[in-house]
Amino acid sequence: MYHPAHIPLGAIEEENILLVSDASIGELTKLWGKELDGRRFRPNLVLSLVNKTPFLEEQWFGKRVLIGNEVELEIKRHCERCMIITVDPSDSQRDPSLLKTVVKERKNHFGVYASVLQTGEIRVGDQVFLKD
Repeated sequence: MYHPAHIPLGAIEEENILLVSDASIGELTKLWGKELDGRRFRPNLVLSLVNKTPFLEEQWFGKRVLIGNEVELEIKRHCERCMIITVDPSDSQRDPSLLKTVVKERKNHFGVYASVLQTGEIRVGDQVFLKD
């Protein structure tokens, strides 16, 4: 992870981190009607929510999250999806119906971008706290 003041130029997204929740992946699976591999969305972090409310992360814009004891992120905005989500990461087969579903059901939004305020190490199982 790059220090916030030293983000390199090049092929990176506009924000540092892309977050999705397990509840959102589950709900999109239902909306699409097919088995969904969350890797299609290339998230940096998949949050396992205690309250399994789909798309809850979209209510966090402008708020900060603390991950573990070190990392602090600020939730910035929606992620607008492109055709890359149509490619299955397991076999490279394309299915444009996923992008059509995201456009129709989610206004082409899935996941949220966050900026890094404090770097550190993130471990599987770290607790995530929402701060105002």
